[in-house]
Amino acid sequence: MKKLGLFKIMAAVALLALPVGPNVAFAQKPSVKEKPLRGVVRPAPRRGGYSYKYLQGVNTRKFVDPSVTNQTIAGPFDSGFFFSSPNAPHGGDAPYEKHFFGIAGLKIISPSHVHAPGDLLDQAIASESQPVLFIEYKSLYPLPLFTGNEILSVEAGSREPYATRIVRNFKTGEPDAVLIGYGGVAPLMLEVAERMAEEEINISVVLPAVISPLDIAPISREVARSRRALVVEEGTQGVDWGAEVAARLHDTLFGKLDRPVRRLASKPEIIPTSKEGETAMLISADDIEAAVYEELS
Repeated sequence: MKKLGLFKIMAAVALLALPVGPNVAFAQKPSVKEKPLRGVVRPAPRRGGYSYKYLQGVNTRKFVDPSVTNQTIAGPFDSGFFFSSPNAPHGGDAPYEKHFFGIAGLKIISPSHVHAPGDLLDQAIASESQPVLFIEYKSLYPLPLFTGNEILSVEAGSREPYATRIVRNFKTGEPDAVLIGYGGVAPLMLEVAERMAEEEINISVVLPAVISPLDIAPISREVARSRRALVVEEGTQGVDWGAEVAARLHDTLFGKLDRPVRRLASKPEIIPTSKEGETAMLISADDIEAAVYEELS
């Protein structure tokens, strides 16, 4: 009994010796959710020969999603990948990537249906040392990889592995206007290019795979041929990707453009959950076509 009493006294003294304060932290073994995200969950295959599952609530000591997690818990973007899939169209969520443009050291990849997303994803996992945000639009899932048709041709405007793709509706001559975009708006722009071909209007569509940091060189080369450019994105207007593209084009092509770069985006509103409301709010092929005619008028 005496030994037990002495043990209790020693234990109490040891506890009193610990520093007391609001920031006391005890080392804990990381839970499964706190471990670094190392790979990809592979359910049923999707377009481009790959698949991944959107991992919600990822909270690790190596990767933290700053839009949902308090950054005092762990340092943001020390390493790792985050795979996201915007729910729109008809999902009610705004494009996720807008929250991340301009973050130093973060690469954002958002393939369109003229890119092989599986190849891009494999390359990013195998070779990237910096954090990567990989986003594919849900609306692209059912679409096959587009490599061209009788009207539209596809070529690489920059070197692989993250080549900017350029789609043209003409074989000779120069573009009358250049459309620039990424991700989910690519099918809309290609639809407009096909419509314009019927009117003998030459259109180039420039589709970068890496949207941040932006390689402006292949975009500016194509715009210099036309001197008219329209930037299209599904995100809402204001503090957007189109503003960055326009600013960079004006820097590189100052005095060479026929008119200012035009920006097209969805209405600056909360995306409705109903299909009808979302369709009315988001950018459409008709909106893009009307803007092209205005640029050429």
